[in-house]
Amino acid sequence: MSYVKLVKRLFAETNTRGMKLGLSNCLRLHHAMGRPCDSFKSIHVAGTNGKGSVTAKIAAGMQAAGYRVGRYVSPHIATFRERMSINGEMISEAEVVEILNELFAVADREKISPTFFELTTLLAFCFFARKKADIAVLETGLGGRLDATNIVHPILSVITSISVDHTEILGHTLEEIAKEKAGIIKSHVPVLIGPSVPHSIIQPIADELKSPLYSVSGTFFNPEQENCAIAERALQHLQLQEENIQQGLLACLPCRYEKIQTNIPIFLDVAHNPAGVEGLLKRARKDYSGVPFHIVCGFSRNKDLQTCLHLIAQEAKHIYLVSSTGEKAAPVSQLEAIIRTFVHLPEEIHSHLSIQQAVILAMQNASQDGGIVLICGTFYIMRDARMALGISEPIDPLELRD
Repeated sequence: MSYVKLVKRLFAETNTRGMKLGLSNCLRLHHAMGRPCDSFKSIHVAGTNGKGSVTAKIAAGMQAAGYRVGRYVSPHIATFRERMSINGEMISEAEVVEILNELFAVADREKISPTFFELTTLLAFCFFARKKADIAVLETGLGGRLDATNIVHPILSVITSISVDHTEILGHTLEEIAKEKAGIIKSHVPVLIGPSVPHSIIQPIADELKSPLYSVSGTFFNPEQENCAIAERALQHLQLQEENIQQGLLACLPCRYEKIQTNIPIFLDVAHNPAGVEGLLKRARKDYSGVPFHIVCGFSRNKDLQTCLHLIAQEAKHIYLVSSTGEKAAPVSQLEAIIRTFVHLPEEIHSHLSIQQAVILAMQNASQDGGIVLICGTFYIMRDARMALGISEPIDPLELRD
């Protein structure tokens, strides 16, 4: 079966099972596949925001120090293969086919019905083992305690940040969310927390597990500075040389305040919850004070749309509302209805455009008034936005979905 057909099967078969938090399937499948995690060390990274960026920086620092490093992040933007890499090189289509075929066969034989994320996580673990990774830096998918990645026993656990998101699954309070993410803490394994993680909640959990607790404190101007501080502390704990640490801190994932070089400033950022949107807008306003903002945005319907859109409406001259084609996408009509309840409205609300049309119109308008373009929100609008900007990268002929 070809790569495209096999990944389509992965989406089609496992998406019908929905989301099922818990470790039973992963533990059974991991055992049936020969326990690939036993062949490499791991660093486990959770958090509401920043976990992908911190994962990338830690992985890059370890690679600079000479380690063979696996990196696992989610979701993807343009190709499924982005999720797993060794020393920055994505898994190949042939490797996806080989390992996924085995996983499907084993799951059928053992009568396991894994979800999309469980199969994808085991695919990554098998890939890292077969490529003889020394260490893998793993980003959780959702939460921590019941996340499929939580079958590993890492040498370091990292919780980057805590804010309100995924409340329907993780809980409605910071305390509930923090406890879910603290589920990645393992007995006697050091844990590092970022400045927004409530120390008072994590400390008793770490004490009970006899896990040394380290924290990054201070006030940071923007999310990138905070992510760098967390990654730097993690790499220092791992006793890397300073030159390797600094090289690691330069690593960035796509669509994290990513500036596209054109005749006008254009930024792509997957800020998709209130804390992320607020951080993005503060950073952009500091960098471009007094400049008109043309903001292209789309969100999943399970987000705090009211707060995210209110923050955007206060800063935008023009808003360009878009929707991805995924099942979770908030329709443009819903986004526009929310915005029109606000007292402060942007000059223009554009709501009948495709993603590519919205990006092109925003660029045209920004070039006329000296503004900048911010493209933000769900991961699942970014592929089409990047295509509109002419970015050349591997792209799957598949819709971007969980």
